[in-house]
Amino acid sequence: MTNLEIIKPTIFKQQPIQHVDLDFSEKLNLGEDWLGSVFPVDFHSLEANHYKVDFGQLKLAGRSTWYAYCDHVRLIGEQKTAVGAEINLPVPHFSQRDNRFDPHRTCNITCVAMVLAFYGIKPKRNEQLEDELFLEMQRQGKNIIWHEHLSQLIKSYGFKNSFKVDATWEEVKAHLRAGNPVIQSGRYTKSGHIIVIRGYSESKRCWYVNDPWGEWFSTGYSKGLRDGENQEYSYNLLSRLSMVNGRTWAHFPSRYNGK
Repeated sequence: MTNLEIIKPTIFKQQPIQHVDLDFSEKLNLGEDWLGSVFPVDFHSLEANHYKVDFGQLKLAGRSTWYAYCDHVRLIGEQKTAVGAEINLPVPHFSQRDNRFDPHRTCNITCVAMVLAFYGIKPKRNEQLEDELFLEMQRQGKNIIWHEHLSQLIKSYGFKNSFKVDATWEEVKAHLRAGNPVIQSGRYTKSGHIIVIRGYSESKRCWYVNDPWGEWFSTGYSKGLRDGENQEYSYNLLSRLSMVNGRTWAHFPSRYNGK
């Protein structure tokens, strides 16, 4: 059985929109007295950064179905384990440091290469996939630092991709739970940097990432070719270094029909 736990004062709503835009009858205020409260859930889905939950026979203010803001609640199992508490996809790690072309500027192409390799794409020629992608972008007159062009590159290999400049961290988790990695852009360097998020751990409060430049430290990066593989970057770190407060720039690649 899945349960819903209140972890911050919140407002249950009848629509996944700002509560100020709802009538009084369409919302239910759950203040600090409700913290830690747990409700059994018959069904749940994700919609617009909210969980849509059906409490079955349990009715709150006469209703069994409500929307709850994701950051204010958590879904838990019978043993109080967060749903999807740990995910770590087997995304291969590629270092940009050994790229043939412009290694200091190709974190973007290298991350795309990691994701495509995860989906089974192999280089057509006897060279690194990231180098092949670089040459393909040049041939098409595309700019490797433009997110729109990176999205087009992913799609050219037969995959879907959505790029957002205001993605929520819950959207990132949901995409990972669906079996897809996320390409995330943040202020890890002065000019900006891109990494692959391959999973997360609720118990450790961290993301599992492949960083193409190495392992990030506040004083700079380590320089080993394998140093950035499957690193644990804290939730706080990614949030603090994201491009927008509380949200992030991110690519959401996926297979068509989940295949």
